[in-house]
Amino acid sequence: MTEPTTILDAITQQTFDEQVLQPSARVPVLVDFWAAWCAPCRVLMPLLQTIVASYDGQVRLATVNSDEQPELANAYGIRSLPTVKLFRDGEVVGEFSGVQPESVIRELIDEHIARPSAASHQRAVTALQQGDIAQALTLLQHAHAEDPANHRLTIELAGLQMQTGNIDDAETLLRALPAQFRSEDSVRQLLALGLFARAKLQNDDLAAVQQQAHNEPGNLQVRFQLASHLILAEDYAVGIELLLTILQQDRQFGDDLARRALLAVFDILGERHELVQRNRRRLASLLH
Repeated sequence: MTEPTTILDAITQQTFDEQVLQPSARVPVLVDFWAAWCAPCRVLMPLLQTIVASYDGQVRLATVNSDEQPELANAYGIRSLPTVKLFRDGEVVGEFSGVQPESVIRELIDEHIARPSAASHQRAVTALQQGDIAQALTLLQHAHAEDPANHRLTIELAGLQMQTGNIDDAETLLRALPAQFRSEDSVRQLLALGLFARAKLQNDDLAAVQQQAHNEPGNLQVRFQLASHLILAEDYAVGIELLLTILQQDRQFGDDLARRALLAVFDILGERHELVQRNRRRLASLLH
């Protein structure tokens, strides 16, 4: 039976052991060190309250006014506000300073709570390590059914579905994630990979696609399939060149498919990648 959700204000040096250290043997306890003059503290505190309430007693929140409890602040090395520390079994097991996105805070909490999917997830990891992808997929699907609010698990399942050709199922899972998770690089990359994985499924034989592209240089559909094979094999430079060539030959090919595919590659690589910086300028030049 989980402990009721509790948000404790005005923790003092005298009550810290009873309200934070002792309960942390049962559930993780977030401690928010704040002060009345701190504007970011007023932004973070309601976010923490909402997050903690959503865990239905699996985590607790305690707040410490650092101005009123300088001994506690000094004891835990508080140098800036707000600072949040996560306690488990009487020890600090994680922390952050400043206002952080909800996804970051949840990731910190999720590492230290017992989730109903834990056993199935561990079996899936073992199956993957043994090379049994089909069994790993089945176990991850079971874990997801047990724990649908575990968004990290959802992303992991979608990645394996993408890898095994279940592209529609993967995209459905990813697009149903909360907005803060959909904006993460890992999710954007998986959605981008879906575009190329779907094209590859049309002909999974790379040698045959290469031969057809050689025999039919004007066949842009085959050229796009070849680009997709190369991008999935991480031969990004050549894949990008093929996409740029398609764009040069037919701006409208596949309902603007070449441009969308180039932007997908940029998502996969990230803005700081040299290929992205150089070829984004080339893309802009072709479009304008």
